[in-house]
Amino acid sequence: KIVNAATDYAGVGWILGENWRPYQRKTFVTPPFAGFISGHSTYSRTAAEVLTSLTGSPYFPGGLFEEEVAANNGFLVFEQGPEQNIKMQWASYYDASNQASLSRIWGGIHPPFDDMPGRLIGREVGNAAFNKAKLYFGATPLPVTLLALNAYDQQCHVNIEWQTALETNVESYSIFAMQDGSKAMRLVADIAVSNGGADLHNYRVEDNAVYQSATYYLIENDQDGQHRVIGHAQHVRKDCGAITDESSVQVYPNPTEDYLNILIHSANINESAHVELIDVMGRPVISLQTDLFSGNHQQQLDSRQLPAGTYLLQVTLENGEHFAKKIFKK
Repeated sequence: KIVNAATDYAGVGWILGENWRPYQRKTFVTPPFAGFISGHSTYSRTAAEVLTSLTGSPYFPGGLFEEEVAANNGFLVFEQGPEQNIKMQWASYYDASNQASLSRIWGGIHPPFDDMPGRLIGREVGNAAFNKAKLYFGATPLPVTLLALNAYDQQCHVNIEWQTALETNVESYSIFAMQDGSKAMRLVADIAVSNGGADLHNYRVEDNAVYQSATYYLIENDQDGQHRVIGHAQHVRKDCGAITDESSVQVYPNPTEDYLNILIHSANINESAHVELIDVMGRPVISLQTDLFSGNHQQQLDSRQLPAGTYLLQVTLENGEHFAKKIFKK
């Protein structure tokens, strides 16, 4: 029983149906009829089945999807929302589907026995819908056979390699990258086919963007204008050379408006360093090689013509040591 709304919490008990209101807006009431199959359970499970069949995997790209709910956002209207930011996570499409189903129980819209029949129907509908769609899309064999697709580190970049055979009517391939936790896909490269035919064909592209983890998608582009996702590869950065102690490389000012000063301390008598400034699309905007001598070496980068935004500074020494730091341009 609520005596003081400021301090008391609600319990569980019997109430008259005329006093019942679900956990949502006053204008969205639960009608006084018997329970029925949950639409959320049915539609969300249908979507999970279709996405699994379409992508070939029950898991979100990269193995995890996250959505952050901001504190006190008032989105639900009838309450302020969580007191602090909450990050929701789902590994598979089925995880998200199940949570959508449970939301109708927690909100008081459906009793629990409305849930499972909807999930079972959704499973049947999803598979039936996908099989029906195959009659209209992709009923013919792919014009290429993908034999291998890999993404791996090499000198602080990511190499994407794939091997194909039986190329027929293929014009080119496109590689897209999706950083884990992001919803945006970025074009890495477009590659024309070697010469087509039944022979084995090997392809390779390099991605300069520095992601801790990302999923790379391989798109096949037909000569008649059709496009198909024929494979994807997950990449998790393992090592990018020994990371140089930050005291060995100092950068100032950061943020910068015009010139960026880089102070590199070298213990070797004679070695070189590769300095590169990369934008958020993974494109080098400044790249240079500089000779170092024992002691401190200062290098200055002119950033006056660069648009405002976030950049990544990479300094790679000849011995493989590597330094990376975010740079902010005003």
